[in-house]
Amino acid sequence: MACLGVAEAMKTRADRWVKWPMACLLAWGWADGVAATTEGDEAARARQGRLDAARAAIHASALAKDGPGCMAVVAAAEPDAQADWTSSAYEFWVARPACLQFTSWAGRTPSAQEVAKFWEPVRAHFAMAPIGAKQAPELHTRAMVDHWVSLRSFGHEALANALELAQVHTWLEAATAAPADSAASAALNVVAQRYYGARAWGARMAELHALYVQRLGAGHLASLAMLRARIFNHRQLSRPAQALALSDEVANLLAAHHPENVLLAMGNRSERVSALAGVGRFADAFQEGQRLLAWLQARQPVPHASIMRSAYNMAGLCIEMADYDTAVAYAQLAIDAGSQAPHFSDRLETHFAAVLREQARMLRGDAGAAESLGQALQALSAYDLAVSDAMFTLARQARLER
Repeated sequence: MACLGVAEAMKTRADRWVKWPMACLLAWGWADGVAATTEGDEAARARQGRLDAARAAIHASALAKDGPGCMAVVAAAEPDAQADWTSSAYEFWVARPACLQFTSWAGRTPSAQEVAKFWEPVRAHFAMAPIGAKQAPELHTRAMVDHWVSLRSFGHEALANALELAQVHTWLEAATAAPADSAASAALNVVAQRYYGARAWGARMAELHALYVQRLGAGHLASLAMLRARIFNHRQLSRPAQALALSDEVANLLAAHHPENVLLAMGNRSERVSALAGVGRFADAFQEGQRLLAWLQARQPVPHASIMRSAYNMAGLCIEMADYDTAVAYAQLAIDAGSQAPHFSDRLETHFAAVLREQARMLRGDAGAAESLGQALQALSAYDLAVSDAMFTLARQARLER
């Protein structure tokens, strides 16, 4: 892949039709396989496949504004969700507001009580998971945290902040007790991970990060996860220099507290790639991105979703560097990898890669590329409508990749 050869020739960061996304590679995990279960793998995968198909059908019904059809899909899939305690079931539950926006919540903002009523059965479901349902404790915590997220999304910020702070203090007390409660530490890590990508809540992240550092220490995994959320927030708000400074801080903390943890180091590298590009260090960013992608491609099981995100980030970088041939190649790699991701929400992200591919083709002068770009942008806007707005803006955050 070329890109480096034109880095010096890039005099300005010209605004293109589409800004390259440099999206999160993931919260802090790098695999995207179907979760193991205590029952037969074949039956579990079949059920999880049906739940993922139901999510796709909900998405299609939401685009068509077909409320009754959407609710029919939910009713048909609910028995599978009730029998499942993996992320497939969780993502099915959180997709249901796409139906509610055309039925009971149509044309109005739900009250705090209605939002709580939506989340109560989700929390209860994962609280009653059988022994051996490995993802259930984290998913139970996620349901609690995502309740606060959705309260904020519907304008109930003060209540969300109060509920969150009270619970965070409870977990901090347990995590710092003697002996320390590992479940509480894990819950605090989930809170941090759920802030990743929450563009509007940078000040809240900073407050919670300070609280984490005060009680847990700067090198605690939960503190590092919240710090990474802050890095991404700076990137989202076009503050690459601040993001790069915090990425350097994470690197130093990892060296001091977790020198053996390659997973966390590579996660920080993904943040550093985009921060370097943001300050105009394109050649350095490209080299970091190449190393990261090579590392991901060598992992087993293959982390298709993470490879997809790394590749479309590289495609966007190459567009910035005016190397359109290489951008097309990376975008196609992202599409190919994303198409093999097991979860519907991950596969949807191939729309980002498709936009970048058509943008690069148009910029290099390919015939018909402008029309293809328009179609790709239309598909992406549909994705944003049905996933970001209708699903509590959780789709880009709601994945559990272990």
